[in-house]
Amino acid sequence: MPIRELKPRPLSPALRQYKELFGHLPSMESLKFLTQDELEAKAFAAVKAGKPVESWKNRGSIKMGTNLDGFYDLK
Repeated sequence: MPIRELKPRPLSPALRQYKELFGHLPSMESLKFLTQDELEAKAFAAVKAGKPVESWKNRGSIKMGTNLDGFYDLK
């Protein structure tokens, strides 16, 4: 089975501002499956509203049964 590696992308200004305000990055699923434009739009909307994206905020404590759980030490 081929191994897929998520390569880091530099944070855009919108994502950097989101991280500074809420203290966390988007979920691994979002980073993997959303386009850069979609990520930035969600981050910008959250910053403007003053509320974090709930699925990004809570992902580290929810076991989903996927390989991406390993990024959060969920076993």
